[in-house]
Amino acid sequence: MGDRLRRLGEAGKWFRVALPDGRAGFLSKTAAEPYPAWQASRRPTPEHVEQTARRFIGRPYLWGGSSPKGLDCSGFTKLVFFLNGIPLQRNASEQAKQGREIPIAPGLTRLRKGDLLFFGPPAREDRPEKIVHTGIYLGDQLFIHSLGRVHLSSLDPRSPITDEFRLNTLRHVRRVIPESP
Repeated sequence: MGDRLRRLGEAGKWFRVALPDGRAGFLSKTAAEPYPAWQASRRPTPEHVEQTARRFIGRPYLWGGSSPKGLDCSGFTKLVFFLNGIPLQRNASEQAKQGREIPIAPGLTRLRKGDLLFFGPPAREDRPEKIVHTGIYLGDQLFIHSLGRVHLSSLDPRSPITDEFRLNTLRHVRRVIPESP
């Protein structure tokens, strides 16, 4: 899921592909399609992003991981948005510069499903702000992220799944899903 391979040629019902380790192999044409056609078929809506993200609930956290086998926080957001046709940078601090900044209002009233949330310690006199975590907003102060495992947390202090630490370290919200026409 989400793998990109270099196509070396075709043989009947097969694509001949280059594998990441340099070897060559064959892949059924029914299991893959050329990247431009695949990307053109993506429909990046907030609902599709949520559906994709929820498919990974329970997957283990793996530092540096960006595959369904193990995901760190930014690997999770990168994979979810990639599967919806939106490329993101690899690290949370880089992703925090993509898209459009959304002001953080009381009650998170300006946020929309699919917005990216960024967390970290604030800037101080002796050091700049540092983004160390990211997740995907789902609405109603609920978000999904990879920390220990992919799971849901809340920014509502009254919720039984409140992540109080994240509630106190939310620094930025970015919107990367294109606006509907």
